[in-house]
Amino acid sequence: MIGTLRGTIGIVHSVNTDNYTAKVSLPKYNNIITGDLQILSPLTKENQIIGIPKVNTPVLCIFLEDEKGIGYIIGSFFSDKNKSNSKQDELIVNFQNSVVTIKEDGNVIVTSNLTTINSDTVINGQLHVNKNVIVDKGITAEGIAASGSMTAGGEITAAKVSAEVLSGRVE
Repeated sequence: MIGTLRGTIGIVHSVNTDNYTAKVSLPKYNNIITGDLQILSPLTKENQIIGIPKVNTPVLCIFLEDEKGIGYIIGSFFSDKNKSNSKQDELIVNFQNSVVTIKEDGNVIVTSNLTTINSDTVINGQLHVNKNVIVDKGITAEGIAASGSMTAGGEITAAKVSAEVLSGRVE
């Protein structure tokens, strides 16, 4: 038979990352500390969304009335003390100030100190770089156009370079 659910606001007291649980202090009940409560997640099989709340995070907890000690952390929430910086037309994932923002128009902004891509990468549009490009190995290209000066620290090998180009006598 389906039992009754009871809910209350709590504050995360401690977390156990091994079994995805947390103990919660319940202010409404004289700050009693719960046993381990399962932290609910939208996806938990092959595709996973993992987000363990930090200690002191306010959370909403539910408990099964007929089952002693069985409870869950549904999630955390925003308040006057814990404000959101998001707007209606964007989805933001902010973890330790590394931020991925997906805008309603399809644009994606990644903000972090360092972004590492561990895969082959294909860019089908233009790539605009505002700072220097550092290449540890070689560059292979169909064609390269440059405006301004080019500096080489080593040898330049080319199949077709004319003397006019090298001497600057090209009209």
